[in-house]
Amino acid sequence: MTRGKEPLCFKLCKHYIGEQFNEKELQTDYLCAAFPKGIPFEIISGGHDHTTPYESDNGIQFEPK
Repeated sequence: MTRGKEPLCFKLCKHYIGEQFNEKELQTDYLCAAFPKGIPFEIISGGHDHTTPYESDNGIQFEPK
């Protein structure tokens, strides 16, 4: 994950599930309904504004709680 401002999805998106430590990859994965196996780095890092579609997001985008 990037070091800097926390993505809005962590506290503001109704689809955010939480985090889970991935022992195989030795990293923390951030999970949501759109990305149940882990939110892509491009979204976490702010490279893609997930108020618009993103490949493999299962048709789910950011929605405020």
